[in-house]
Amino acid sequence: MKFIDSDFETSLPDQSVDETELLRVLAQNDGTSKPGCESLGCDGNDAQLPPDLDHRDYVEIEEDAKCRTQFDFESLGDRVKHTNVGSVCADTSRVVSCRIYTPQDLVNPKEIKITTLTCLPGYACRQDGARLTRFGDRKPTTHCVLNREISSWVIQRRQFGEKCSRKFSYSEIEAGQTAPVEFHLWSWNTASGLFEQLKWMYLKINGAYVRSASGISDWTFTWSGIKSSDILELCGTAKDNNPELELQAQGTIF
Repeated sequence: MKFIDSDFETSLPDQSVDETELLRVLAQNDGTSKPGCESLGCDGNDAQLPPDLDHRDYVEIEEDAKCRTQFDFESLGDRVKHTNVGSVCADTSRVVSCRIYTPQDLVNPKEIKITTLTCLPGYACRQDGARLTRFGDRKPTTHCVLNREISSWVIQRRQFGEKCSRKFSYSEIEAGQTAPVEFHLWSWNTASGLFEQLKWMYLKINGAYVRSASGISDWTFTWSGIKSSDILELCGTAKDNNPELELQAQGTIF
């Protein structure tokens, strides 16, 4: 992948959004989108399974170890323990949300604390699907993968109108050939570490709207027939002017 223009943060101001075109391509979506986090309950607080606070069935992962190492402490003879309640990618870092799970009689057990796991050189953060937390709800997870597999960048923050990534192309696709690319976009609140819905997410190829999703925070879809000469942009528009909002995207060639 190569960028076509200068850094997006110093490029032209936000453009107006053609919602008529976004609605048109929304209606033409071809069914290759994967379920987003909303359909898995990632944005809600309603538990889908009984909590597993006594650790009988819950399988701990790397994020849990990071939460315990950074935030566990002793209080009145008890060990106050923390657990992971989701993680999101921020460039090459994995932003992990942590929460106390025992003892359960603390004053503010639902307080979210934030920590990070940084991918090793040569690796990038990959945003994955939802996983059951110790509290019985589903939250997004992350992993580090070899960066030849994926590209990631921040494409929106503190903006009202259309905000797009830098224009880019897939120069590694052979001339005269086409390839499918899977795109994954997600928007999140940098203060809370939780996913947050945008008004629109969409893909533009050679300046034309080709794929869109509305009222979503986590979106994965595949676009086939991309050529090395195609100029692509991944874009988003916010519902309001939230200064903590970020939109990130990844693209993987198949």
